[in-house]
Amino acid sequence: MSNPLQSLRSLPFWKWLILVAVVALLAFAAGRCSVPQETTMVQTDDLKRVLNAANKARSDFGLNRTLVIFDLDNTLLAMEQDLGSDQWYDWQKNLQASDPCDENLVADRLAVQGALYWASAMRLTQPDAADIVKAIQDLGVEVIAITSRGPDFRLSTFRELRRNSIDFDDSDLQTDTPFEGPFQPQDADRPVLYEDGVLFVAGQHKGEMLMALLKKLDLNAPRGIVVADDKVDNLEAYRETALDKGISLRAFHYTGEEDTIEHFSGEHAEAQWERLWQSLVTIQEEFGTDHFDIPGVNRPENCLLPEPESSD
Repeated sequence: MSNPLQSLRSLPFWKWLILVAVVALLAFAAGRCSVPQETTMVQTDDLKRVLNAANKARSDFGLNRTLVIFDLDNTLLAMEQDLGSDQWYDWQKNLQASDPCDENLVADRLAVQGALYWASAMRLTQPDAADIVKAIQDLGVEVIAITSRGPDFRLSTFRELRRNSIDFDDSDLQTDTPFEGPFQPQDADRPVLYEDGVLFVAGQHKGEMLMALLKKLDLNAPRGIVVADDKVDNLEAYRETALDKGISLRAFHYTGEEDTIEHFSGEHAEAQWERLWQSLVTIQEEFGTDHFDIPGVNRPENCLLPEPESSD
């Protein structure tokens, strides 16, 4: 019987090199596969931690099996004022739930927010936010944004991303599958839109909408996801999906805008809306509804009281 060890010793040097390389590659692949599934969520007010996590995920899961996701509102970008901000929308939503005829309610908060997106501007949540996104993209991993905004707000969204030097187009999900605009995921209530690396989910479950997008594009799920979002419920949505699909998740609850949110003034926002709304209606009447479409009244119509009759 031949001696295996003796046979190995008799191999030419070039075959030894090949054997060593194969063993090293197998060990490397085994190390990648041995990374256990994990779901972690940490709080941070600095997006640099997302960069560090992305670099680590690239090492753990591989360049093409890592996905980095950013939220937009109050994570990368924030409104310049209270009016039209995420916290304004939440304030309006809570007013609606407690009193549908509250005197501070606008006629249609979603339509109004769309008009305010068109008329207003956004700033970076931290001065180096765009640089951090670019640094993560330079790692070579896929980087996208998933926003709760609906497809109707795509134009103003891309305008403000460009104005703040953020572009997801070159780092988005790599696929040869042609994409045809808004689509309706199975079991979803509303259509979503994926364009230039930004997924508009219209307020729906971000984890489920991500999976619907991957299915639409005929892509496998990543092995590792790094995500930053200012809303805990969105991060919980990602966690549910990650656990269900066997994906490792490193989630960051971004708190860089908490001071701005804490000092939100409904009274100040309402005063600004009173000064502004008629101008928006006038613009719409003159130029049409291509960019926004708000009601021609200031308050919910079913709550408007009739004019008192004259005593004459």
